[in-house]
Amino acid sequence: MKCSIEKITPNRDSSPFTGDFCHINTSQNALSDMAVVVLMCVHAGANSVEFDQALASMKAQTYSNLRIYVYCDGPLKPAHEKVLSFYLNTKSGDDLIIRADQPKGLPTGLNILIEHALSNPEIIFFARMDADDISMPERIRVQVNYFLQNPAVSIFGTWCFEFAEFGKAIFHKKLPTSMNELLKFSLTRSPLIHPTVMLRRAVFESGYRYKKELKLMQDYDLWTRLLIDGYQISNIPEYLLWFRVADNFYMRRTGFRRAWTEVSMRLSYAKKVNKISFIYLLKLSLFFVIRISPEFIKRFSYKYLRR
Repeated sequence: MKCSIEKITPNRDSSPFTGDFCHINTSQNALSDMAVVVLMCVHAGANSVEFDQALASMKAQTYSNLRIYVYCDGPLKPAHEKVLSFYLNTKSGDDLIIRADQPKGLPTGLNILIEHALSNPEIIFFARMDADDISMPERIRVQVNYFLQNPAVSIFGTWCFEFAEFGKAIFHKKLPTSMNELLKFSLTRSPLIHPTVMLRRAVFESGYRYKKELKLMQDYDLWTRLLIDGYQISNIPEYLLWFRVADNFYMRRTGFRRAWTEVSMRLSYAKKVNKISFIYLLKLSLFFVIRISPEFIKRFSYKYLRR
């Protein structure tokens, strides 16, 4: 695959995102000035307005030593290019744009960004962000602070607000915070919300990557491999991201193939940690039935059964 690379300098004078974020209580202790890279992927089918909001929220972060690496998964539309040029100048600097000549998918894009980030020894922490979500201004600062206070943790995420219209949360998504809870939780659900995640550099230096052959659940696969290998994971109980629920959110979570893939991956993890039981198999069977059910059933279960 041919890729072109652009070095870009942050435009510190461009208008920051000024959405009505919820107040977050965080520690005011001085943070070490450790470089953080945010990994983002965008493709031609992405909504350019939502992409603008996502990038704007990262440019509005209160943590200053921040780099943004964007992988363009194939040629973009002029509207996307306009967003990139507004927030990211094409001068020499810390941020990076990588352009692929044809779409290769999210895991390939993230792995390429990871390799480039590892070539910079100043980068200590790796954060994820999707091209349609919105981060709280304090997100990166809070996460760096958490890493500094919890040296045993290698990867963690946060809670999030799910939304269709910004400022109006339709669901407050909470995940377990302790390692023991997350080991159990991972048997049926993903233990981390992907666009909220931050990882230590050492994780990727140890050779872990997203499996490019996986079309679905690349994040779940990575998290469970880390759990099996003994890495400490966690979630902090703060809402630091607005997670967008698009119009096709439920349609993308349907179909026999997707349902079978999800059940198979969860069953594989359960086998590896020796947690197979009759009750567990019943839960997986129910999950499979819901996944292949009509949309109104998925909406009901997604709203009420995952609490």
